[in-house]
Amino acid sequence: MPVPDSPAKMAAAAVPLEAREACSLRVAIIGAGFGGLATARALHEAGVGARVYEQDETLDQVWVGGELRVPSAKRTLAALGLEAEWRALHATATHPDCLPLQGLRDVLAMSLNDGHLECGRRIVSITTNCAGELRLEFADGAVAAADIAVVASGMTAPRVSRDALRHTAAVGDARWAQRRWWDLGSRRIRAGADMALVEGLELSDRLVRSGLGSHAPLDLGIFAASRRRWPGGGRRATEPQECLSLALLALAAAVAASALIALHPGLSEAG
Repeated sequence: MPVPDSPAKMAAAAVPLEAREACSLRVAIIGAGFGGLATARALHEAGVGARVYEQDETLDQVWVGGELRVPSAKRTLAALGLEAEWRALHATATHPDCLPLQGLRDVLAMSLNDGHLECGRRIVSITTNCAGELRLEFADGAVAAADIAVVASGMTAPRVSRDALRHTAAVGDARWAQRRWWDLGSRRIRAGADMALVEGLELSDRLVRSGLGSHAPLDLGIFAASRRRWPGGGRRATEPQECLSLALLALAAAVAASALIALHPGLSEAG
């Protein structure tokens, strides 16, 4: 059975060749996790320039051990042209629907075009320059330009100026941090890797359909950072979650103390 093309690749094929050759959309992806790597792979398959910036010096610096249930992996990797790689990974898994996480990350990383994954590059802020391009500033003071930024760096995010929001998207944990911080991570723990893969594929499809052969403003849809109340002015995307977590910990401590005093009234008198 032939492997299906990704939606992004099919969308690119529907655009006249001359329009695709004239397209110079530059996509900067922040974070080499499942969402960022899947987005980059799908864009490369569609002929769109995408560069991944990872803050760790190597992909092995933080070992992603163990297995996790990733039910969409077979469909997603097939759409990315990696069906053979999925079969090899699945053969090493110990449970149905599970894959070794480090192996999955390595497969996605090795599938990218040469030179399009840069490690040891931490982006600290995203602003715009006088030409209307996104300006990416790195921790070492270097800068780079892009048309679209995709934040896929998990629970932390660079500073994003308000004028850069409309050209900034988020996938995976980064999008979850903006919208679902109130669930204390239950959905992220249960389906985080699977969600990141699917979102990477969907976002790349949207970028290709919106950006190739058209000068209209890009429509990032549900992935638009501005739609998810992305913090501006230098705040991090995880601040609401951190505040809520601290409040709940304080509440739990107060309840535990009250219960302890109720069970042992002598403790309050001793205090």
